[in-house]
Amino acid sequence: TALLERTEALLLVLGATAFTAQAMLGLVFVLYGTAIALSGRLPAWVGWSGAVAGAGWLAGALVVEFAVIVPFTVLVWVWTVVLAAVLVRERRAEHAHA
Repeated sequence: TALLERTEALLLVLGATAFTAQAMLGLVFVLYGTAIALSGRLPAWVGWSGAVAGAGWLAGALVVEFAVIVPFTVLVWVWTVVLAAVLVRERRAEHAHA
């Protein structure tokens, strides 16, 4: 039983670390999305959609529920691709007007 108790303690620490890391990742996207939205350099919807996806990720980590984290993680992945497309489009528009 001592081995089982040590294993359970280790799993508890690892779980707490994992959800803390997930919360930090969610917070990064909340801040990054908000910065993009407020910068005025890109369409505000791009930033706010990233901030919302990050907030969902953060909320899932705070309630310690992977069933909430996973869908928002996918949304952040999609948002990253959309952000890249918007950045490429904006860059091409800058070059076309130069």
